[in-house]
Amino acid sequence: MDEYEVELIDYLRVIWKGKWIILASLVIALVVTASITWTRPNEYAGTVNYRLYESLSVFGITGLDKQELLNTVIDLHDSFLDDGLTLTAKAQNDRVQVTLSKATSAKTLAEEFDRLISLVRDHLNLYVEKKATQAIFNTSIHINQLARQHDTLKEQIDALDSPDPEDPLYTYLAQKTVDIEALLVQEQVNLEMLQGADLTKLFTLETLGTPVVSKIGPNRKMSLAVAGVLGLFCGVLLAFFIHYLMSVQEKDLGKKSH
Repeated sequence: MDEYEVELIDYLRVIWKGKWIILASLVIALVVTASITWTRPNEYAGTVNYRLYESLSVFGITGLDKQELLNTVIDLHDSFLDDGLTLTAKAQNDRVQVTLSKATSAKTLAEEFDRLISLVRDHLNLYVEKKATQAIFNTSIHINQLARQHDTLKEQIDALDSPDPEDPLYTYLAQKTVDIEALLVQEQVNLEMLQGADLTKLFTLETLGTPVVSKIGPNRKMSLAVAGVLGLFCGVLLAFFIHYLMSVQEKDLGKKSH
């Protein structure tokens, strides 16, 4: 027990002798940390939810859904990253949650959300235009195919020696002609609707609420606290190391004097 008390007193004596080393380490750690953290701009993060409504299915156009909205937002990640922003997105139920973060002001981050929603709408407009153009092309081809089938059926009916309503072949050809004429009318109506549709009104991108922007860093108080603990720890280690070196030097001098 006495041995332990003596060692503890020795440790405390070393710490007291090296108090200026420990204090200097503490001050240096605090000054360096403060100079770094206080020169860094505040970092903010914000979250917003988007929900998509579409009426493209009326025209037989599919694919504009929550997953396409998510893919569109993710595709914009690189362009926002070039501006120093971090963008993440995930699907939640019927909506897509988007988070932006950057070392900037809260006002600037809010403006970035405005830019994001504008870019997302532009990309979705391009998607709809592409799908509508493809649908118009496919419908036109289908109309031409139906028209050729209709002409072929008319020729087959005209080729009959004496068209008889009781003739099974005539009945089949006549019914087939009526069916194709109905399909032709339907496809022509669809084509006219597609060609005259206002593509910007075929979907609605809704922002649920306003972006919630909050400060996420740097945590200066926590940084200073950690720096203070590390500074004290390093100072104590340095004090004991210097004490050890001095002890070795004194022993060497004592041996030489003898």
